[in-house]
Formats: sequence, structure tokens, C-alpha cells
Amino acid sequence: MDSSSDPRESDLVRWLREQGHGEAEVERIMEKVKEYDEKTVRESVFDSLESGSFDIAKIIDEALGQDEPEG
Repeated sequence: MDSSSDPRESDLVRWLREQGHGEAEVERIMEKVKEYDEKTVRESVFDSLESGSFDIAKIIDEALGQDEPEG
């Protein structure tokens, strides 16, 4: 399994292996962890938008390149 540069991911992969999970199981577990992580981040962003604590204007500017230097 090729883990990312995030040491937490490497730690989790190592722990899963120590628990006796084979490579195929580790791959499947890590894919599910990735799915949960993406869903959690997405839900967190939308929750923050709803509460007014997230600056959507900054995201729009970044997405449309407004923060790039003119030239």
C-alpha cells in the first residue's frame, strides 16, 4: 500500500497491519477512511456556510483567480 505523505495515514496503515489485516484489507479500509474524510470535510464546509462562519467570498475569489497578481 502506497500511503500519502501524511504521517497519520502511515500510522493508521501500520496499526492496521499490526492488527493482522492483510494488504487487500488495508487497501479497502483506507479507501473507506478516505471516503469518510472527504464526506466529513464537505459536510463541515456546508455546516459552516449555513452558520455563517465560513467566508464563501474568499473561496469564490480563489476559484476565479481573483487573488492572482495582475500582469
